[in-house]
Amino acid sequence: MMDLFEFFTTVFSNLLGASIGAFLGYRFAVRRERELREEQELDLKLKFLNSVLEEIEYNYNRFKRASANRWDYNQPVNIIFKTFTFEGGVHSGKFDILSHDLQVAITAFYLLCTKANNLLMEYESSEDPARMTRIERQRASIEENMERVMPEVTKYLNVEKEALTRLQMVNNNHIMPQRPNLA
Repeated sequence: MMDLFEFFTTVFSNLLGASIGAFLGYRFAVRRERELREEQELDLKLKFLNSVLEEIEYNYNRFKRASANRWDYNQPVNIIFKTFTFEGGVHSGKFDILSHDLQVAITAFYLLCTKANNLLMEYESSEDPARMTRIERQRASIEENMERVMPEVTKYLNVEKEALTRLQMVNNNHIMPQRPNLA
């Protein structure tokens, strides 16, 4: 009887030990997988933000140069504003990972770029003075809106980028997170 009891206790303790080990191994693997996925998402967000920021700065600088020259109507128009990163981000779903305020600000900026592109194409096909006057008014409106939207876009982009960079440092160095500076 004692041998049977020892056998069952040995089997049970071995089974219990193996089960606990398997469970802990599974939990650690799931946790590590989640951490890796979060790191990849963070890297993706940062890369996307950097690409959008570069494209926005490029478009804004190009717009400022064109506005300084008052869109010289005697020269062929070769000012086309880039929207590749924005459109790619929207179509791939990357745009959804950004905060709502940033999405609204970026969308407003890119709508102005699209309007400017359309206006420039309309300009190239127009010779009517009345139409040119309307185009000039629209250009002035786009310029005014661009000046209003751009500080908001850069503010939200920098806040999001700062928060993501801080979160990445927290994940890499195990530092306690701090709230982003919204001022």
